[in-house]
Amino acid sequence: MAKRTRIVNCKVTEQELARIRHLADAAMTTTSGYLRSVALSEDVRLRRMTALQAELRKLGGLQKHLATLHDWTPEQRRQFDCVRQTLIDTAKLVQEAVHAR
Repeated sequence: MAKRTRIVNCKVTEQELARIRHLADAAMTTTSGYLRSVALSEDVRLRRMTALQAELRKLGGLQKHLATLHDWTPEQRRQFDCVRQTLIDTAKLVQEAVHAR
């Protein structure tokens, strides 16, 4: 990748700067990286979605581990399975969103 050596200046209001920084944080990138991505029509949500997908996988792994460590009542098992299925469904939706881009 070519080294970035050029600087672009842009005047914004305090409110605009606050919003840009907030959106950059939400996209898990720097302010410069966010502005560059938006200006070049890149999808700034992809990194965030990928991170969310990884977190959901971690939660699923923890759920699987917990399932083996506990003697469940039928009601607890039902609740546990409901949470597990919600994690699986959400992870699939995130995966579809990531791959649709």
